[in-house]
Amino acid sequence: MKKSRIRENTIKIFKIFNFFSEFIRIINNSTCLKKFLKLDERRMNRKISLEKILNREKNSNLEKN
Repeated sequence: MKKSRIRENTIKIFKIFNFFSEFIRIINNSTCLKKFLKLDERRMNRKISLEKILNREKNSNLEKN
């Protein structure tokens, strides 16, 4: 009787620990995802600004000709 109760308690403890570790992992992944999205947004902004510069140069070259 006592052994089975100890076993049940340890199983409960491990389930609780597993739940919290899973929860922490999900939170961590979401913050990593936010950082990645922010980086991706910066990359897109940089790309758009480069395209604007290239278009300006192209237009100025067309006007010269």
